[in-house]
Amino acid sequence: MHKLIEINFDSYDFVPVYQTLYAHCKDVYQAEYLPGDLIEFQLDKDFYSEDSVQGAVLQTLQRILNEIDISNFFCTVLTGNPDIAVEIEALTNTDSMPLNYKITNSLYQRAHTSYPVWDVAHSYNSIDPSSINQNNSQLLTESKTFCMYPWITVHALPNGRAVPCCYANEPDSLGNTRNNTLSELWNSDRMQTLRHNLLNNQQDSFCTKCYEQESSGIFSGRLSINKQFAHQAHLANTTTPKFDMRYWDIRFSNLCNLRCRSCFHMLSSSWYSDTVKIQGNDYAKNNKALVVADGERPKLVDQLLEHIDVVEQIYFAGGEPMMMDQHYRILEALEAHKKFDVRLIYNTNFTQTKLKDRWVFDYWKKFDSVSVGASLDASGARAELLRRDCNWEEIVTNRREMQRICPDVDFYINATISLLNALHLPDFHKQLTEEKFISAQDFNVNIVSHPDYLRIDAGNTEFKTLVEKSFNEHIAWLAPQDTLGRATQGFTSAIEYMNGTDKSNLLKDFWHNNSVLDGIRNEKLLEVVPELEILKG
Repeated sequence: MHKLIEINFDSYDFVPVYQTLYAHCKDVYQAEYLPGDLIEFQLDKDFYSEDSVQGAVLQTLQRILNEIDISNFFCTVLTGNPDIAVEIEALTNTDSMPLNYKITNSLYQRAHTSYPVWDVAHSYNSIDPSSINQNNSQLLTESKTFCMYPWITVHALPNGRAVPCCYANEPDSLGNTRNNTLSELWNSDRMQTLRHNLLNNQQDSFCTKCYEQESSGIFSGRLSINKQFAHQAHLANTTTPKFDMRYWDIRFSNLCNLRCRSCFHMLSSSWYSDTVKIQGNDYAKNNKALVVADGERPKLVDQLLEHIDVVEQIYFAGGEPMMMDQHYRILEALEAHKKFDVRLIYNTNFTQTKLKDRWVFDYWKKFDSVSVGASLDASGARAELLRRDCNWEEIVTNRREMQRICPDVDFYINATISLLNALHLPDFHKQLTEEKFISAQDFNVNIVSHPDYLRIDAGNTEFKTLVEKSFNEHIAWLAPQDTLGRATQGFTSAIEYMNGTDKSNLLKDFWHNNSVLDGIRNEKLLEVVPELEILKG
């Protein structure tokens, strides 16, 4: 095969350039190429912003070749650009070798663009350009409020409180799954008002967390779901869409085996005894250890299974999802219907991998796409204090078994960054990478916002200075290994979030609440995490 692709654009905009080049490259894609096969790209004009080293089209082309998985070995750029070698060397490239090039005698034109080419090439995380069309372009690429969640799901917490998604602001709700069916919540007046606001670029009180995160440069839940479900943006042509639950995220209960210091009773049944000791017998009179979202209506898992023909993605969280019977019922139903194309995503403490005779690894290896986010914040004794009742060695054993039985399943760390672990987090990340627990880029940073006394912006000046220095050094180590830039962005955003506000008045609450837990649990925080002494300065 010898294919010549002539690249001609009058102006530069990432989306149409991406779509055109993607179509060309997809057309010549082969699962295997012969040694003599050659794809040539004729590039006689490219676009540069004021501070860009590489041309915008060249950057976009390299991104597409990496995404489609066409090796640079079979690709050559034909161009009159005398600086092509320098530009190719500076490209972000996941291939083991750089693009080939051949300088020709053709005239080369350097045109100007004000488009943020560099930002796009390194952090275009929002929308797959192939999903964008004339009808949905404004919603997906320009709107600061539009979000796919209200058109694809209803989310329920363990106490039955129903909201549009897991990021929704606490005081508001759509209703309660103990009293309302999912269908009633889907068609509620509040849900329709929300959809109207999002379509008309009006901020909604449900969405405060995403607005706050985006203002700090964080890739929010809104942006993430828009990326994943951009292909369903046509559903947003009405505020009363058909009741099709394409995305499932129901927290059936608070059943959990751990008592993480950053958690609380509503999300962990194991927290109940500690909460009673803190709040007294009145709490015990009015609350039970196990909180469930089911009421007198049909069981939530049965309501969900009515949508098994349309579901595309399921998010399992808790509590601890792998302790719940509903989780295995859903996997069994998907298996029975041969719905192995449904994407499974987990937020798990990764201490439990089986329920009775059902081993989760036996299911995962059958599915096309499984992503497991392990909520781990530290290792060894630190892990066992921050996430009380976990056994670090058991977690390591579970990971090694997973690597043996279903090595193709995506595994990454969902680290919750707080005052408790910020100073140690870079060392933890390096340790997991060196021990081949994960690759360096498989590390997601979640910034704790509740309880507020654990927020990293509650640190004093000495703490923040040390964290910023440590994170910047860590970013220098991480960035060359982080081809997607997401892990790097997590640490960068954490620095911005930490320095954005001064909440150091909460330090007295930090020490008080951790002292109470130390007393109840017979633990000594500073003996296990001595670096926290800086917060007393």
